[in-house]
Amino acid sequence: MKTPITLGQMLSILSAIIIPLIVWGVSIETRFTEFGVRIQQNEKNYSSIKQDVLKIKETSYQILEAINRLEYTKQDRQ
Repeated sequence: MKTPITLGQMLSILSAIIIPLIVWGVSIETRFTEFGVRIQQNEKNYSSIKQDVLKIKETSYQILEAINRLEYTKQDRQ
């Protein structure tokens, strides 16, 4: 004769399934939080890098203008 499943057996089976699912869910949540922090840091770095690139671009343009002026003055002298 089969005995019916007791409440204790049912709880042990459910806990064997639910506890790993909870641990997995917390792990996923932690990863998403870390990704969110990384994204914010990358956005801050991107904005500072963008400003640095713009400064380099402006400086390069000024240097090119100065070189062009020097070449024109050399040509005028000749």
